[in-house]
Amino acid sequence: MQFFGYQIAEDVVCEITGEPANDIHHINGRGKGKDVIENLIAIVNRIHFPTHNGTPPYTKKEFEAIHQEFMRRNNRKIK
Repeated sequence: MQFFGYQIAEDVVCEITGEPANDIHHINGRGKGKDVIENLIAIVNRIHFPTHNGTPPYTKKEFEAIHQEFMRRNNRKIK
């Protein structure tokens, strides 16, 4: 939340739908060194659940592209 300058009372938006996000998805898995903004995308549950249930609506490359564009539009740089 600090990275995007969100306040506690503000909604974090889904980077795909623009609705209030209720999940954070690791684009390239979880683990040591992977809890970084470059690997985290805010999404709604109806997109997140299928991603882990064998019917992903987006590929990793698509999630990466969506996240990079979201970061660009919000003037945030990915390393």
